[in-house]
Amino acid sequence: MRKVFTSAIALSFSLSVFAQTSTSENSPVYAQASEAASPQIDLTSNDVTRKYFNVNREEVKSLDGAKFIQISKKNAKGSWDVAEFFADGFLRMEGTFLDEKLETRSGKFKFYRPSGVIDYEGVYQENIPTGEWKFYFPNGQMSSLEVYENGNRVREDYWNEDGTSLINKSSGERLLPMFNGGQLLMSEYLKKNLQYPAEAAASKIAGKVVVSFWVNEDGTIANPKIEESLGAIFDNSVLKMVNEMPKWLPARHHNRPAKQMYILPVAFSYN
Repeated sequence: MRKVFTSAIALSFSLSVFAQTSTSENSPVYAQASEAASPQIDLTSNDVTRKYFNVNREEVKSLDGAKFIQISKKNAKGSWDVAEFFADGFLRMEGTFLDEKLETRSGKFKFYRPSGVIDYEGVYQENIPTGEWKFYFPNGQMSSLEVYENGNRVREDYWNEDGTSLINKSSGERLLPMFNGGQLLMSEYLKKNLQYPAEAAASKIAGKVVVSFWVNEDGTIANPKIEESLGAIFDNSVLKMVNEMPKWLPARHHNRPAKQMYILPVAFSYN
Protein backbone atom coordinates (compact mmCIF):
# COMPACT_ATOMS: atom_id res chain seq x y z
CA MET A 1 0.00 0.00 0.00
CA ARG A 2 1.37 3.38 -0.99
CA LYS A 3 0.90 6.06 1.62
CA VAL A 4 1.66 9.71 2.00
CA PHE A 5 1.73 11.26 5.44
CA THR A 6 1.92 14.96 6.09
CA SER A 7 2.67 16.82 9.26
CA ALA A 8 2.11 20.52 8.89
CA ILE A 9 4.73 22.18 11.04
CA ALA A 10 4.92 25.93 10.75
CA LEU A 11 8.58 26.67 11.25
CA SER A 12 7.86 30.22 10.23
CA PHE A 13 10.32 32.90 9.24
CA SER A 14 8.66 36.28 9.00
CA LEU A 15 9.87 39.56 7.63
CA SER A 16 10.30 41.19 11.00
CA VAL A 17 10.08 44.95 11.16
CA PHE A 18 12.72 44.92 13.88
CA ALA A 19 15.25 42.87 11.88
CA GLN A 20 18.63 44.39 11.10
CA THR A 21 18.77 45.57 7.50
CA SER A 22 21.24 47.52 5.43
CA THR A 23 19.51 47.87 2.09
CA SER A 24 19.01 50.71 -0.34
CA GLU A 25 17.75 51.16 -3.87
CA ASN A 26 18.71 52.07 -7.46
CA SER A 27 17.95 54.65 -10.16
CA PRO A 28 19.32 58.12 -10.86
CA VAL A 29 16.03 59.56 -9.64
CA TYR A 30 16.60 58.46 -6.04
CA ALA A 31 16.79 62.10 -4.95
CA GLN A 32 13.18 62.64 -5.99
CA ALA A 33 11.68 61.85 -2.61
CA SER A 34 7.90 61.60 -2.57
CA GLU A 35 5.68 64.34 -1.18
CA ALA A 36 4.59 61.91 1.53
CA ALA A 37 8.16 61.41 2.73
CA SER A 38 11.11 63.76 2.37
CA PRO A 39 14.47 62.71 3.83
CA GLN A 40 16.13 64.83 6.51
CA ILE A 41 19.61 64.23 5.08
CA ASP A 42 20.99 66.73 2.53
CA LEU A 43 21.35 64.65 -0.63
CA THR A 44 23.28 67.38 -2.46
CA SER A 45 26.10 67.46 0.08
CA ASN A 46 29.53 66.42 -1.17
CA ASP A 47 30.37 64.45 1.97
CA VAL A 48 27.59 61.87 1.76
CA THR A 49 28.35 58.20 1.14
CA ARG A 50 26.36 56.33 -1.49
CA LYS A 51 26.10 52.55 -1.55
CA TYR A 52 24.21 50.26 -3.89
CA PHE A 53 22.66 46.89 -3.00
CA ASN A 54 21.07 44.14 -5.05
CA VAL A 55 17.89 42.24 -4.25
CA ASN A 56 19.83 39.95 -1.88
CA ARG A 57 21.12 42.94 0.05
CA GLU A 58 24.62 42.41 -1.25
CA GLU A 59 26.60 45.53 -2.07
CA VAL A 60 27.24 46.18 -5.77
CA LYS A 61 29.54 48.73 -7.36
CA SER A 62 27.07 50.77 -9.37
CA LEU A 63 23.44 51.37 -10.25
CA ASP A 64 23.55 48.49 -12.73
CA GLY A 65 21.98 45.53 -11.01
CA ALA A 66 21.25 47.53 -7.86
CA LYS A 67 17.97 47.20 -6.00
CA PHE A 68 18.43 49.83 -3.31
CA ILE A 69 20.41 53.01 -2.81
CA GLN A 70 21.67 53.99 0.61
CA ILE A 71 22.79 57.53 1.42
CA SER A 72 24.63 58.20 4.69
CA LYS A 73 26.33 61.20 6.25
CA LYS A 74 28.10 61.77 9.55
CA ASN A 75 26.32 64.42 11.59
CA ALA A 76 27.60 66.98 14.10
CA LYS A 77 27.00 64.56 16.99
CA GLY A 78 29.24 61.89 15.48
CA SER A 79 26.37 59.63 14.43
CA TRP A 80 25.36 58.73 10.87
CA ASP A 81 22.12 59.92 9.31
CA VAL A 82 20.84 57.46 6.71
CA ALA A 83 18.21 57.55 3.99
CA GLU A 84 17.34 54.64 1.70
CA PHE A 85 15.40 54.80 -1.56
CA PHE A 86 13.33 52.58 -3.81
CA ALA A 87 14.22 52.43 -7.52
CA ASP A 88 11.52 54.90 -8.54
CA GLY A 89 12.81 57.55 -6.14
CA PHE A 90 10.47 57.01 -3.22
CA LEU A 91 11.99 57.12 0.23
CA ARG A 92 12.18 53.68 1.84
CA MET A 93 13.70 54.39 5.27
CA GLU A 94 15.34 57.12 7.28
CA GLY A 95 17.02 57.08 10.67
CA THR A 96 20.27 57.45 12.57
CA PHE A 97 23.00 54.92 13.36
CA LEU A 98 25.62 55.23 16.08
CA ASP A 99 28.41 53.59 14.09
CA GLU A 100 29.99 53.98 10.68
CA LYS A 101 29.14 50.36 9.77
CA LEU A 102 25.46 51.29 10.23
CA GLU A 103 24.78 48.38 12.57
CA THR A 104 23.42 50.15 15.66
CA ARG A 105 20.14 52.00 15.26
CA SER A 106 19.39 54.87 17.61
CA GLY A 107 16.52 57.33 17.75
CA LYS A 108 13.52 57.81 15.50
CA PHE A 109 13.15 55.60 12.41
CA LYS A 110 10.53 55.75 9.68
CA PHE A 111 9.86 53.10 7.06
CA TYR A 112 7.78 53.58 3.90
CA ARG A 113 5.93 51.49 1.37
CA PRO A 114 6.91 51.65 -2.33
CA SER A 115 3.86 53.88 -2.84
CA GLY A 116 5.39 56.52 -0.55
CA VAL A 117 2.89 55.93 2.26
CA ILE A 118 4.37 55.38 5.70
CA ASP A 119 4.58 51.73 6.76
CA TYR A 120 5.70 51.99 10.39
CA GLU A 121 7.69 54.25 12.70
CA GLY A 122 9.22 54.21 16.15
CA VAL A 123 12.30 54.70 18.29
CA TYR A 124 15.33 52.45 18.76
CA GLN A 125 17.69 52.55 21.71
CA GLU A 126 20.80 50.73 20.49
CA ASN A 127 18.75 48.42 18.26
CA ILE A 128 16.10 47.81 20.94
CA PRO A 129 12.61 49.12 20.13
CA THR A 130 11.39 51.43 22.86
CA GLY A 131 8.41 53.66 23.48
CA GLU A 132 5.58 54.02 20.98
CA TRP A 133 5.66 52.19 17.65
CA LYS A 134 3.00 52.93 15.06
CA PHE A 135 2.05 50.62 12.19
CA TYR A 136 -0.14 51.55 9.23
CA PHE A 137 -2.36 49.95 6.61
CA PRO A 138 -1.65 50.70 2.92
CA ASN A 139 -4.42 53.34 3.01
CA GLY A 140 -2.51 55.27 5.69
CA GLN A 141 -4.84 54.35 8.56
CA MET A 142 -3.06 53.20 11.71
CA SER A 143 -3.34 49.43 12.25
CA SER A 144 -1.70 49.27 15.67
CA LEU A 145 -0.09 51.38 18.35
CA GLU A 146 2.36 49.38 20.45
CA VAL A 147 4.40 50.44 23.46
CA TYR A 148 7.76 48.77 24.17
CA GLU A 149 9.91 48.72 27.29
CA ASN A 150 13.38 47.15 27.06
CA GLY A 151 12.35 45.52 23.79
CA ASN A 152 9.22 43.95 25.28
CA ARG A 153 5.75 44.96 24.19
CA VAL A 154 3.77 46.13 27.21
CA ARG A 155 0.68 47.58 25.53
CA GLU A 156 -1.07 47.45 22.19
CA ASP A 157 -4.15 48.95 20.57
CA TYR A 158 -5.54 47.94 17.18
CA TRP A 159 -7.75 49.55 14.55
CA ASN A 160 -9.63 48.39 11.46
CA GLU A 161 -8.82 49.85 8.05
CA ASP A 162 -11.83 52.17 8.32
CA GLY A 163 -10.42 53.71 11.51
CA THR A 164 -12.74 52.00 13.98
CA SER A 165 -11.23 50.34 17.04
CA LEU A 166 -10.68 46.60 16.93
CA ILE A 167 -12.81 45.30 19.80
CA ASN A 168 -11.30 41.82 19.97
CA LYS A 169 -7.59 42.49 20.50
CA SER A 170 -6.70 38.83 20.10
CA SER A 171 -7.58 39.02 16.40
CA GLY A 172 -4.85 41.62 15.97
CA GLU A 173 -2.16 39.49 17.59
CA ARG A 174 0.61 37.78 15.64
CA LEU A 175 -0.82 34.85 13.70
CA LEU A 176 0.88 32.17 11.60
CA PRO A 177 -0.18 31.53 7.99
CA MET A 178 -2.84 28.85 7.73
CA PHE A 179 -4.42 26.70 5.05
CA ASN A 180 -7.94 27.99 4.48
CA GLY A 181 -10.05 25.71 6.64
CA GLY A 182 -7.32 24.68 9.05
CA GLN A 183 -5.09 21.66 9.52
CA LEU A 184 -7.80 19.07 8.95
CA LEU A 185 -8.76 20.43 5.53
CA MET A 186 -5.10 20.81 4.60
CA SER A 187 -4.47 17.15 5.44
CA GLU A 188 -7.43 16.17 3.27
CA TYR A 189 -6.14 18.35 0.44
CA LEU A 190 -2.68 16.80 0.61
CA LYS A 191 -4.00 13.24 0.66
CA LYS A 192 -6.16 13.99 -2.36
CA ASN A 193 -3.55 15.83 -4.40
CA LEU A 194 -0.33 14.03 -3.49
CA GLN A 195 0.17 10.37 -4.31
CA TYR A 196 3.11 8.00 -4.01
CA PRO A 197 4.84 8.28 -7.42
CA ALA A 198 4.00 5.23 -9.53
CA GLU A 199 7.45 5.26 -11.16
CA ALA A 200 9.00 4.75 -7.71
CA ALA A 201 6.79 1.81 -6.73
CA ALA A 202 9.39 -0.81 -7.62
CA SER A 203 11.91 0.70 -5.24
CA LYS A 204 9.40 0.97 -2.37
CA ILE A 205 11.32 3.94 -1.04
CA ALA A 206 10.17 5.41 2.27
CA GLY A 207 11.26 8.73 3.64
CA LYS A 208 10.52 12.40 3.98
CA VAL A 209 10.51 15.47 1.78
CA VAL A 210 10.66 18.84 3.51
CA VAL A 211 9.47 21.79 1.46
CA SER A 212 9.46 25.48 2.32
CA PHE A 213 7.36 28.16 0.66
CA TRP A 214 6.28 31.73 1.23
CA VAL A 215 2.70 32.71 1.94
CA ASN A 216 2.31 36.22 0.54
CA GLU A 217 0.22 38.99 2.07
CA ASP A 218 -2.64 38.11 -0.30
CA GLY A 219 -2.45 34.40 0.59
CA THR A 220 -0.81 33.25 -2.63
CA ILE A 221 2.00 30.68 -2.47
CA ALA A 222 5.44 31.60 -3.81
CA ASN A 223 8.97 30.26 -4.17
CA PRO A 224 8.60 26.65 -3.00
CA LYS A 225 11.99 25.10 -2.25
CA ILE A 226 13.03 21.60 -1.29
CA GLU A 227 14.85 21.75 2.05
CA GLU A 228 15.23 17.99 2.49
CA SER A 229 15.22 15.75 -0.58
CA LEU A 230 14.04 12.17 -1.09
CA GLY A 231 14.97 12.15 -4.76
CA ALA A 232 13.81 14.03 -7.84
CA ILE A 233 10.63 11.96 -8.36
CA PHE A 234 9.32 12.63 -4.86
CA ASP A 235 10.60 16.21 -4.76
CA ASN A 236 8.87 17.11 -8.02
CA SER A 237 5.59 15.60 -6.82
CA VAL A 238 5.69 17.75 -3.70
CA LEU A 239 6.65 20.90 -5.62
CA LYS A 240 3.80 20.36 -8.08
CA MET A 241 1.34 19.96 -5.22
CA VAL A 242 2.55 23.13 -3.48
CA ASN A 243 2.46 25.18 -6.70
CA GLU A 244 -1.17 24.17 -7.25
CA MET A 245 -2.32 25.00 -3.71
CA PRO A 246 -5.24 27.43 -3.32
CA LYS A 247 -4.78 30.68 -1.43
CA TRP A 248 -3.97 30.46 2.26
CA LEU A 249 -4.96 32.76 5.10
CA PRO A 250 -1.85 34.95 5.42
CA ALA A 251 0.08 35.57 8.61
CA ARG A 252 -0.76 38.70 10.56
CA HIS A 253 1.78 40.91 12.28
CA HIS A 254 0.86 44.19 13.95
CA ASN A 255 -2.76 43.63 12.87
CA ARG A 256 -1.77 43.54 9.18
CA PRO A 257 -1.36 40.74 6.63
CA ALA A 258 2.31 39.73 6.45
CA LYS A 259 4.50 37.65 4.16
CA GLN A 260 5.86 34.62 5.99
CA MET A 261 7.67 31.36 5.29
CA TYR A 262 6.07 28.00 6.04
CA ILE A 263 7.90 24.67 6.23
CA LEU A 264 5.98 21.48 5.48
CA PRO A 265 7.35 17.94 6.05
CA VAL A 266 5.80 15.25 3.82
CA ALA A 267 6.44 11.57 4.64
CA PHE A 268 6.17 8.83 1.99
CA SER A 269 5.86 5.12 2.79
CA TYR A 270 5.20 1.96 0.77
CA ASN A 271 3.75 -1.03 2.60
